[in-house]
Amino acid sequence: SERQKIRNNPGLLKPLVESTLDSSTKLNHPRYLAMIIHAIANISSRTRVSIIDSRKVWEALKSNIVKEAEADTFFGARNSATILWAFAKMNQRSDKVFSIMKNQVVSNIGEFNSQAITNTVWAYAKMGYSDPKLFNVISGEAMKKLDTFNNQGIANTLWAYAKAGHSSPQLFDAF
Repeated sequence: SERQKIRNNPGLLKPLVESTLDSSTKLNHPRYLAMIIHAIANISSRTRVSIIDSRKVWEALKSNIVKEAEADTFFGARNSATILWAFAKMNQRSDKVFSIMKNQVVSNIGEFNSQAITNTVWAYAKMGYSDPKLFNVISGEAMKKLDTFNNQGIANTLWAYAKAGHSSPQLFDAF
């Protein structure tokens, strides 16, 4: 299988890493950033192989996220949730990125569907961030979209609130 090939020869990913690093100054659109970060996290997670030079790749991507946010770029719900999920999945702690994404989440919470809500609170909780304002805003939106959560989404959302130590009795009762 492809997973096994990569496990046996992590060097196969070197062209991906080199291309990402070579293009890092051009990778500034939130959609592209989210896609690349998601791909790297999925490849690493599924193959259980660390990407060669992954620190350099993550630093380049973090830098671009910060640069775009400082330029008031709109990331959107899906891109924000994807970036947060990937950073948490790969244990890439970045107070700056999580702070930037918090602003994106709070400003655009109405765009978040149940999966984006779940991935977002999961990422914040997994990385040890427990901002009450953020979790309150998210629980308010989750309440509006209760009927769109699947069982896994409910379980992950409840886990995130418990892990973050954030109480949301209305949300808990509704689930």
